[in-house]
Amino acid sequence: MIWHMLMPKQNSKPDMTTKYAVIFEPEADQDIQDQADYIMETSGLAGIADRYIDRIYDFCRKLSAFPHRYKKIDIQYPDLRIAFPTPRDAVAYRVDKTLKAVYIVGVFKNPNLN
Repeated sequence: MIWHMLMPKQNSKPDMTTKYAVIFEPEADQDIQDQADYIMETSGLAGIADRYIDRIYDFCRKLSAFPHRYKKIDIQYPDLRIAFPTPRDAVAYRVDKTLKAVYIVGVFKNPNLN
């Protein structure tokens, strides 16, 4: 199983808080691609879908600095956290303190919206 991995940007200003790798599980990458495909199909504009992808990946990359920022919900998985990069989207992730990694488990529509 190959995971997509985002490390802090090379040219970013060094600081002591950027210390966790961000790893996308294959399902999360597929979730993002599915959302982008839907946006492309409904809008017909590739630029909107590209901005969506950039926004989600940028948000997830920022989790490397403050991975414990969002509250744990512990529904099915220990240490599962949910973050909301946009009002319509939710990112499920977990933090491994030992490996200093943030695992992006899934990206889906905000369940609080009707």
